[in-house]
Amino acid sequence: MKKSLGVFGPPTLTLILLTHWFFLGDFPIYIFKTKPHYLLILAIILIFFIFFYKIILKYKEFLLNNLYHYRYLIALIIIIVGVLCEVSGSSIGIWGDYLYSEQYDKVLFGIDRSIRSDEFATSTIWTFSQFSNPDNLLPYFSQIVRGTKTDMFLLLNQPVYALPIIFKPAQWGYLILGLNKGLSFAWLVRFFMMFMALFEMLMLVLKRDKTFAFIGATLISYGPAVQWWSMGPAEILTWGSVAVIIVYHYIQTENYVKRTLLALLLSWVATAYAIILYPAWQVPYLYVFVTISIYFIVTNWKNMVFDWKKDIPIIVCALSLTLLCLVAILNGSKEALQLTMQTAYPGARSSSGGGDYFDSFVTGYPFSIWYPTLGLAEERGMNVFYDFFPLGMILATYVWIKKKDGLMTALLLLSIFFITYIVAGIPNILSKISLLSFTISPRLIPILSFINILLVLRSLVVLQKEFSKRTSLILSFVLSSLIMLFAYHSTSAYITSSLIQDGTNVLKASMVKWAIIVLSYFILMLVIHSILTFNKKRFLKISLVIIFLSGVMINPIRIGSDVIFKSSLVTNIKSITDYDKESKWIVDSIGYPLTNIPLVAGAPTLNSTNAYPNLELWKSLDPHSLYTEIYNRYAHVIVEITNAEEVVFELLQPDVFKVFIPISKLEEMDVKYIISIRDLSTFNTESIQFELQSTAENYLIYKIEKVQ
Repeated sequence: MKKSLGVFGPPTLTLILLTHWFFLGDFPIYIFKTKPHYLLILAIILIFFIFFYKIILKYKEFLLNNLYHYRYLIALIIIIVGVLCEVSGSSIGIWGDYLYSEQYDKVLFGIDRSIRSDEFATSTIWTFSQFSNPDNLLPYFSQIVRGTKTDMFLLLNQPVYALPIIFKPAQWGYLILGLNKGLSFAWLVRFFMMFMALFEMLMLVLKRDKTFAFIGATLISYGPAVQWWSMGPAEILTWGSVAVIIVYHYIQTENYVKRTLLALLLSWVATAYAIILYPAWQVPYLYVFVTISIYFIVTNWKNMVFDWKKDIPIIVCALSLTLLCLVAILNGSKEALQLTMQTAYPGARSSSGGGDYFDSFVTGYPFSIWYPTLGLAEERGMNVFYDFFPLGMILATYVWIKKKDGLMTALLLLSIFFITYIVAGIPNILSKISLLSFTISPRLIPILSFINILLVLRSLVVLQKEFSKRTSLILSFVLSSLIMLFAYHSTSAYITSSLIQDGTNVLKASMVKWAIIVLSYFILMLVIHSILTFNKKRFLKISLVIIFLSGVMINPIRIGSDVIFKSSLVTNIKSITDYDKESKWIVDSIGYPLTNIPLVAGAPTLNSTNAYPNLELWKSLDPHSLYTEIYNRYAHVIVEITNAEEVVFELLQPDVFKVFIPISKLEEMDVKYIISIRDLSTFNTESIQFELQSTAENYLIYKIEKVQ
């Protein structure tokens, strides 16, 4: 009986999870009420699952050994097949709701996430605009975004036909494969580079333990702190991990040809890391990677061959090359960087930590597994990894007492330093010296969470001895209870209010909330008990369930971008820009993200997202500098045409402002086309006429004509 359950259990659980993901609902079982034939389909799938699962069990060792041995080949095959099928994880399907083009959306699995607007409404749209530029394909400086010269490479992180693109391998696909396959290449390569780099680094940190390295790589790669956010965390983790691997192999080899090549590779990696240009994450993550690298150097120093006459020139040359590349890239984007550093937001931001409730963020991870399912969208459950806190610090302290492991001690001290920064803050002078002034407490949370995972896994490989059954049971119960108490205190009210806002009645919301709490508690206690008893198999299985629920389910799996390019609005805009490429556009009375949609059709749009301010334009409308604080920022810009005499700017959010523009100013702005949801003919004057060019669902495209 027990053996039968062992065979049927995992495939059944997998099927339930996949069913949940596929049908997209909070309660996917309801789909069978309207589509009962799905029961037959699922029954057939279950039979196949059980059949293949038996085969996997029978040849488990053979399969696992080959998976490890051919891991790079397998990753390459997945990437090639995915790119050929134009598969990506973008949430651009959200545009179907705005453009009335849902029929063109091709989602295989998962659900588009409206909260991922930085991806689907900004970054990906900027990428698409690079293929619609009237001057040349993938330009370094675009005339479309902001309707004026805009640096697309360094600050906007977009593909360009320029030499610096060598430092962004995930974007190489755009150069040779085109838009859709390039998008697929970017998503797949970025993920597999991150996963493989983390796995290889963890193999070194965890003394070649494949199981723990795999668990760590999956918990991090599919962690909420990676999957909910933009591409930045993935690239930081990739290049940081690769740098550690290079340092390790540099000190292991005595061949100076290899050392020279490794130093050159490290120079390339360091440059790639530096130009990610998000110091709020880069700086604290760098602390972790440098700590691990120093540990490898110190522990291998006695056995390491180091020739001052050879190694110093190699290191100096590598550093010089890195600085030379950075100076060249920064100089090419000097104007954009200067404008950004002088903005009110985010350029003026500086912090010394403190000000955030520690438990609100650090204990957010137990409920993070439900955020994709219930559509929750709060930072405390999206800004963490499922890291078992504070278990890592407890185990690290125990190891420090018993084993005196240098890496554990260093990471533990780093954790304490970061916790101090988050909870109490540090003196301003120390903040600036440590470069942590570039970050803020919430942005430090995922790095602390990352360290916690390292501490847990490193403890297991160093101790190599399980706790007694009684101790494991007591510790797992006490820790889980305390963690859930803090998590309940900080998050339960939000879960209830979110469910009620989604239309769930109070009673049902309460039942769902308590079901979440009980299941979260059970999963947490089970995984902590697995760790304390050194039960690798159970730890692996529970970790896979955790990463599926908290990470895999976040982003959809989709094909192509027809949902945007086959929409009526984009088609109509394109029909105009095909013959009138340089005329300026604005979007009237419609907010973000629609202010960006003309970009994909090659329309230079003045009020598209200003990654850095178009000061020349805004100052021309504000000659007395009354509103500088409002428009001197990264911002989504809403425009409303009025009959008023004066231009008025209004700050709606830190990254959103609205500008009321009189009709008389449109000529000064050199605007020729306007997209609106209003009848602009009511604004016709003796000198200016708004001529309707076309309609697309609720959207109207007008051309401004001067009356002679």
